[in-house]
Amino acid sequence: MDVNPTKEKKLTNVRSSTGDELERLIPARQMSMEQQLEFCAGDECLEVTPAVVRIRKVTLNANDRAKGRNRAKKA
Repeated sequence: MDVNPTKEKKLTNVRSSTGDELERLIPARQMSMEQQLEFCAGDECLEVTPAVVRIRKVTLNANDRAKGRNRAKKA
């Protein structure tokens, strides 16, 4: 499931009967560049900027990633 924790939930005037359940996120681990390279999966890359080094998906669009997985299964 693709989730973006930086986007906030849209608020409406409709109240939910079950209420909102909060999910606690685990804080990000601080790793060196070498540790991040070892941690990367096959569909991820290491993005290096002057301020940060982060792991991200090579294909950012979730639909394109799903199409790529299906093509790989058929091949």
